[in-house]
Amino acid sequence: MNRLEIKDGYINASLDIFSYREKDVRIMYSPALDLSGYGKTVEEAKRSFEVVFREYLKYCIENNTLDADLIKHGWKRRAAQADYQSPDWISMIRSNTNLRSVLQGNFNKVSRVMSVPVSC
Repeated sequence: MNRLEIKDGYINASLDIFSYREKDVRIMYSPALDLSGYGKTVEEAKRSFEVVFREYLKYCIENNTLDADLIKHGWKRRAAQADYQSPDWISMIRSNTNLRSVLQGNFNKVSRVMSVPVSC
């Protein structure tokens, strides 16, 4: 299960990320946030994903839209806490055409834990 927590000045995220290839490009895709990074190698794609993830958080924090965007993607906020959980896999598969496409091909799923300062 994907989680995101805001605590002690950091956003701590635990995300399932799919790694797959489209032609000569390696893609790293988080269906829970609908974010992707890419590169010629897995390492380049990981770095790209980290940049995209940081920029996503930075934008949401600057515009005070993180809560609304997570809810739009089906995440649930635990009452009175800055702790979120993504929708379950069945819900994501039903609502996310990109994820359905990835699951039909050759992919690897990895779990990543990332911590980003709230000030990004």
